[in-house]
Amino acid sequence: MGQIGLSLSIDSYQKERNMKTEGLTRRGFIEGVGAAALGVTAASVLSGCKSGSTTTQQETAPKSEFVDQLNPQDDTYDKYTTDYAAIFSPIKIGKMNLKNRIIKTAAGSDTTDATKAWIAPISWEYYLNFAKGGAALVQCEGATLSHLGFSAVAAPTATMKVKTLEEGIPIAKAFADEVHKTGAYIGLQTGPNVNVDTSTAAQIKEAVRLYGLCAKRLQLAGWDCIEVKFSTGDGLSGFLTRRRNKRKDEYGGSLENRARLFVEQIKAVRENCGQDMAIMCHYDAYEENDAQLGVNDGYLTVEEAAAAAKLFEAAGADFIQVRCTTPGLESGRWAPDNMHAGFHADGMTGYGTMFDYRVHFQGLQDGKHYGAGGFIPAAAVVKKAVKIPVGTAGFMDPRTAPDLINNAVRDGLIDLVFMNRPLTVDPELPNKLQAKKRDEVAPCAHCFHCHSAGTADVSVRDPELCRVNAALQRAYNAALPEGYVLAAAKTVKNVMVIGGGPGGMEAARRAAQRGHKVTLYEKGSSLGGMVKTARAYKGVHERLDDHVAFLTKMMSLNKVTVVTGKEVDAAFVDTQKPDVVIVAVGGKRDSKFGSSTVASPKVVNMGSYNPSNVGSNVVVLGANAHATDLTLYLLAQGKKVQIVHSGIATEVAKEQSIHFRQYIPPHLQAKGVRIWSESTVQKIVDDGVVIKTAAGIESTLKCDTVIECWDMLDNTTLADALKSKYTVISIGDCTSSKDYERSAGQKRKFKNILYAIQGGYDAARSI
Repeated sequence: MGQIGLSLSIDSYQKERNMKTEGLTRRGFIEGVGAAALGVTAASVLSGCKSGSTTTQQETAPKSEFVDQLNPQDDTYDKYTTDYAAIFSPIKIGKMNLKNRIIKTAAGSDTTDATKAWIAPISWEYYLNFAKGGAALVQCEGATLSHLGFSAVAAPTATMKVKTLEEGIPIAKAFADEVHKTGAYIGLQTGPNVNVDTSTAAQIKEAVRLYGLCAKRLQLAGWDCIEVKFSTGDGLSGFLTRRRNKRKDEYGGSLENRARLFVEQIKAVRENCGQDMAIMCHYDAYEENDAQLGVNDGYLTVEEAAAAAKLFEAAGADFIQVRCTTPGLESGRWAPDNMHAGFHADGMTGYGTMFDYRVHFQGLQDGKHYGAGGFIPAAAVVKKAVKIPVGTAGFMDPRTAPDLINNAVRDGLIDLVFMNRPLTVDPELPNKLQAKKRDEVAPCAHCFHCHSAGTADVSVRDPELCRVNAALQRAYNAALPEGYVLAAAKTVKNVMVIGGGPGGMEAARRAAQRGHKVTLYEKGSSLGGMVKTARAYKGVHERLDDHVAFLTKMMSLNKVTVVTGKEVDAAFVDTQKPDVVIVAVGGKRDSKFGSSTVASPKVVNMGSYNPSNVGSNVVVLGANAHATDLTLYLLAQGKKVQIVHSGIATEVAKEQSIHFRQYIPPHLQAKGVRIWSESTVQKIVDDGVVIKTAAGIESTLKCDTVIECWDMLDNTTLADALKSKYTVISIGDCTSSKDYERSAGQKRKFKNILYAIQGGYDAARSI
């Protein structure tokens, strides 16, 4: 995209895109992620602490062959030759002089506390960290200040925690002042409470009037920007699209009428605040019907979005953020990388179908970089229509895709880089990139646990947490009442960490940060544990290689002594006499049929899986994330697969975030994978597996190969041998289920990387 230039149009972009891929076969794009994994066996694909697993690994395996992909991916999207000069160039927007092009988006944070008559510490520090970390503008979601009266209301309401509207202004001003001290600007995303279907014209006009007054109060509090948002499927987005807007009055019909609400909001801000308040318009550049591909009558087009941009500019808007809308699944509207959650399943809709990026989204969604910069092409079309700055969000991560993102700014495709997830993982991302310390930036895993407020196993609400940043959304809560800061250790102790998986590495680096003397032992030849193997079956989407590289770098920076090739037992621990032992040796792979003498089907355990041992028809026993990742991998080889598990249907891939689980199971089933939920294996017989289904009926599933992929078992042997002599803390898969549930804060039926990292972090803070 770097050579497209400023004369971009829909046709010219498509021609440029086709030219770049001309002559390359699909096979040429497919490096074969399984082959790239060097054939390492999958002993514990998504377990929390991988090192020290009792399962045996093979060193090599045959290269796997994969069937063609609909949307081939270019794995070189993380190319890093840039100096980030374009991203760190200043830009003037309204009265704001932004020091760089990075803007923290107003995404949900789960940090606000509306019960308080002030800005809660968790919210205050959460946003202030982004400003300190180098973002030029920090946008807050409306909930941050709504309890202080900063919404489109004319008088105090029952939900306000201040007695008068004026009482909230000094509190909000104190917050803005702290942000300004860092050299950043502060803004708020808020909107009028109107509905395209039910609100009368008079109600809309009154809401617009109050919106202008809200902007004035924000200005009095010293804030710099107000965001007019009508994007990604929220209530206001229905006004702009013919798909939703069926009104017959002045707010419906023509594009000018459908855009009228937002034009009036912009004008109301200008009337109340003059030119001192910057106004951002945040809306969709196009829509695509993910639930019924091809049925797009009335859906917003990029041509309409470009024409609307001119109306907003003429009304007084200072800059624009565009995304897209997929009305069926909400997450696709702000995270195009969700559509790439499965191995060689790039373009998943969540409805069992596949986007073809050559034609869907008007051919203007970049679908060849695992979602990175996905909305840049459409943003470039909108930018061409106006003179004010235009940017976009949605996997706009300059750490992961340096050249791709920086060069989009350099070449004039976009002006601004809107970000959320990469900044929540590491608020210092801007400062570190500018200081040429990219390898010290904690990498976003694109795992979506951070927006995971769904149900993991139908009995537990899955909280919004970060796989990489264990303090995020836990600081100042019961888990971490002291907040984000890692306090220095009162007494320096000798800490032994056993196991070099992600949990062990996190524990080691955090304990060392606090001043403890830390030695980490790993029985393998390198750090990372089985996360390295997980990458083989997951591909590059979750950036597991990056996470291992980052944690390895942290070992060096924090002066952790690392000993590889050493399997630790109780006798060795006695020779070292540590003050504290953190056990992170991973779980045990369960096998129920390993001793089967049946000639066919071949029964293999995922711990000893080898592509050459697998036939064309496979039954996978277990439906955890390990099993579904393996199934995706097998499908990419053209295998036919069935899954059997005793859990209910909503537990399939239960270790994954709710968003991944919206995409992966429908895709598996559409590809012919029969998932037998609430079913148990009775026995292995010649040519198949006998199961008892949820209906209580026995059925034989014909297959060539059976792969056991049950949930990992506790591995407490080493910890049990040490706890009578030492202070022992177990984390991740090796933790007993009882202790694990206690440390996780609620009852859970699964373990994963997120909770291994969290366990390692908490262990380090407890010493």
